[in-house]
Amino acid sequence: MEIWLVVLMIKHNSDLLSGSWDNSLKVWNTVDGRVKISSTYHTLNVGQLAILPSGNFISESSAEINVWK
Repeated sequence: MEIWLVVLMIKHNSDLLSGSWDNSLKVWNTVDGRVKISSTYHTLNVGQLAILPSGNFISESSAEINVWK
């Protein structure tokens, strides 16, 4: 299986956010490389990520927008 990465963002606490064509969204700890959060909530590929001033973030796929806390 091939998985294509679509988007990356780094939060102020150095967590790395990734969204992929396999509909997954992950939050990575950049210190130890572990996945802190893994979600396949989206039904289509994750195309956009945005970090809010509060530290929450938004993920978008073709027809869905989600706010994560």
